[in-house]
Formats: sequence, C-alpha cells, structure tokens
Amino acid sequence: MAARHSCDLCDGTDFAPIGQKDRRGRPLLTEVCKTCGLVSHALLPTEQELVAYYAGEYRRDYHGEYAPSAHRVVREWNRGRGLVQKLHEELRQNDSILEIGSGIGCTVINFALAGYSACGLEPHEGFRRYGSEKLHADVRPGVLDDLIADAQYDFILLVHALEHFAHPTKALTKIHALLRPGGRLYVEVPNFAAPHAAPGKQFHFAHIYNFTPATLRMLGAKTGFRVQRAYTAPFDKNIGLLLSRAAPSRLVVEGLSYAQTMAALKRYSTLSYHLRPMYLLDRLVNAARQFVQRCSCERQLTAILAQCDEFAARAQQDRPITPVRRAA
Repeated sequence: MAARHSCDLCDGTDFAPIGQKDRRGRPLLTEVCKTCGLVSHALLPTEQELVAYYAGEYRRDYHGEYAPSAHRVVREWNRGRGLVQKLHEELRQNDSILEIGSGIGCTVINFALAGYSACGLEPHEGFRRYGSEKLHADVRPGVLDDLIADAQYDFILLVHALEHFAHPTKALTKIHALLRPGGRLYVEVPNFAAPHAAPGKQFHFAHIYNFTPATLRMLGAKTGFRVQRAYTAPFDKNIGLLLSRAAPSRLVVEGLSYAQTMAALKRYSTLSYHLRPMYLLDRLVNAARQFVQRCSCERQLTAILAQCDEFAARAQQDRPITPVRRAA
C-alpha cells in the first residue's frame, strides 16, 4: 500500500476522513477530497498488488467463488442481455467492442449473439476460463495496462470496473487512446450519492473509489469525454453514462460536489436506511427474484449453454480473430 499525496481527480491535498473500517469490519481508511468530493481509500494499493489480487483473490473475497456458480452465470447473463438492449441504439453493426473487466463474459457473448464483434479482457482465471470454455465468449487474460495505447475500438464498456482502478484518471486516459475518432465509452459504477449501501457498509477494499454523478462527470471531462447520454435517475443505485470521445479539457470543479458527497454520506442512519419504503420493496422484489432464479437456474443455465454451443458451431472455423494489441 502507498500513501496518496493528492486527489486523482483534482490534485487537491485537503482530505476529510469518513471511514475507518470496510463493510466486514476490517480496517480500511477512507477519505473524501474536500475540493472535488471524490471518495477513495487513504492508502492506495500498488499496481503490482492489484494485479495479484484480481488474478487470484478477488472473486473469492468478493463473491465467495473461484469459478462462477450457476446462479451467478444466469444473473450475469441477464445483466449482459440487458446491456445489449440498453445500448444497441448507440451502436453500429460494424463497431469493434471491448469490455474491460468482463468477468464471466456474459456481456461479451450477448453482444456477439446480437451480431457485433466483441471481446473482453479479464484478469481472473476462474471466471475467464469459464466464459471462454463454456460460453465461447472471446474473453482474453489481462488488464488495461497490457494494451497498446492506439485507436483499436469503436465502443468500450467499463461496467463496475472503474472503481477498482488505483488511478482512474490514468485508466480513462488510456481508454481515450484506445478509441477511434467518434468512439464511445459506456461506464457504470455504484452511485455513492444514492442509498446504495447501509451506513457502515459502503466501503470495500476492492472499491478503491466511490463516485457520485458529479465526480464521474468531472473525471470524464478531464480525460477527454463528453456526456452523450445519462442513464441515471437521482436515487438509482448505479450511475450509467455514455461518453463520447472528445478533446481533453482543463478540469472545472463543480462547486457543490463536495457538499453533495457529504450530504449523501450523512443522509441516513442505519435505522432510517432500512426503514425506507423503497428499501423494503426492493428487498421483497429481490428476494422473490432470487428465489425464482435459484429454483430454475440449472434449467436456465442449460438453455444458455446450449445457445452458446449452437452459436459457436455456426461460427466459421476459419474466421480470423483480431488479436488484442498489447504493450511491450
């Protein structure tokens, strides 16, 4: 771990402590930048620590699995299919699509089933191997830093991945270089400005940063993106932004950003969070959905695997696969 000397977003050096422990009660110092409102760990893991963590420990630590369960595959399949439905109007049929941190590869294979050229990058062997071998998804081992920074892609997905980077400015700058002129980036992260977790349960070692809509917008503008479309209502648990490639610009800090972050942090007590009508409704709906999924996940998984096998069988055996260009 390394001490942070300035804010990754605004280069500010004035921080306020907002957390001492992670969601499981283990020590984790969390701070907020008093200039721009970005929330992050006080001590950042090194790049080497992150590579080792995501290659070996992350899935067990975060999901309790090395290889994905049937329930997880079905859930991620439905999420991937939903992303295709959400984003298809923004895509051209000949777009080259890359997902960074593609996990099992359910999103990648759903885009492929919809007729797009799609591949993914995933450091965790257990999840990546399942996606490659069982789903026939074009998911390759590696991390963003492995890629050569030249324009290879038309559309990049960063779904619940940006919060895992030690240096998100560096990550989006690299992604900007990977996109062709007119390229787009879809980024989705947990929404710290919304009630996405109970007080005392917001922080996790793997989530190095916590974003609000304001801090995510500012990060996009700083690294050369403009917001093309926002998929986020004020109290959605996730922020979804479609960003288009533009010219990097000087950061302009949104004046209310820090106040908005602090207001979100203090909005609920443990009791008031759990007594919210929407929380209670969500728990009931999610419990019912998960019960149905767990009862039928083996049957659903069989159908998913059959669909993927059929897709692979139809694919031309000599179809050229465009290699992911890696940095030396």
